[in-house]
Amino acid sequence: MKRVTAGFALLLILFLLGACSAPKRPDWLRGQSSLYPPQSYLIGIGTDTQRSRAEDRARSEIAKTFEVEIAATFSSEESHWLAQGTGTDGETYEQQVREELAASTHRMISGVRIAEVWFDDKNESYSALAVLDRVRAARPLRSEIEEIDQRLLARVKAAGHEGSPFLRLGIYLQALADLERRKGLAVDLQIVDVAGWVSPPSVTVAEVESQANRVARELTIGLKLGNDSSGIVKGALLRSLAELGLKVTSQEKTDLLLRGAVTVESYDVPPPWKWRVASAQVEFVDGSGAMLDAVRASVREGSQIATRAETMAREKLGEKLATLLLRRIFEEGRRYGR
Repeated sequence: MKRVTAGFALLLILFLLGACSAPKRPDWLRGQSSLYPPQSYLIGIGTDTQRSRAEDRARSEIAKTFEVEIAATFSSEESHWLAQGTGTDGETYEQQVREELAASTHRMISGVRIAEVWFDDKNESYSALAVLDRVRAARPLRSEIEEIDQRLLARVKAAGHEGSPFLRLGIYLQALADLERRKGLAVDLQIVDVAGWVSPPSVTVAEVESQANRVARELTIGLKLGNDSSGIVKGALLRSLAELGLKVTSQEKTDLLLRGAVTVESYDVPPPWKWRVASAQVEFVDGSGAMLDAVRASVREGSQIATRAETMAREKLGEKLATLLLRRIFEEGRRYGR
């Protein structure tokens, strides 16, 4: 009897020792960590049968927080200048700003590290805990916002002293792009900063846009376009510019002149389609007569009716030339307030 009792006692001791030696399930699997409290850290948790994928998923959880908030922010209060300022590759200035913000966010979340990894023997899966130190993440964001604020003040000041409406509009468009960048950075900062407070910009989108609209009404744009059959290219260009309050004038002295010639070529394909390529080699000339840039634009359109294909190509070319003109204005303002 004593031998049985002693044996049972030994088994009990071994069981208790085994239970004590088993790794304790970490608290962060429930969404909170005592070692990485929410007031100091952003955390992400990822699970997978492979450790590397579990770690990647944990990092992605933190990244998603920023992506969702930035997307929600850009869905409202969009500058109509940046939204309609489509680039030659089909991207808007708004999309370019988003890409720059994505790069900035990527730099910030590069500070994310894997703090702990837990292996669940029962499910044979890994769980990883990714953490981002709030104070360290906030520091470069605040610095970048401060740089933008200084640049904004410099741009607005430069615009006020610039005599050329063409350059003045370009400066205001750059200021609008800065405000869009700042908006995204402010969202990132509100996420990482527990206080969630970000100082407002020295000027607002509405204020800068109001100045841009006023200057646009003063700006005189000239157009000299050869071989424009029935004025189709010019008509499409005028409509695109009118959407932004810009007008083309027939007067000799202008703030900005677009001059060039249109060519249309056939593009051979099997019937029944007819394709036409409309192109224009154009120059942008400022009010002093100095050439700012020379570019070639081409558009291809197709239809089963040859005349329709040519009309469509000419219309699209006019829209593209309007885009290039707006981009030229935008780029000329880049050197101010850096």
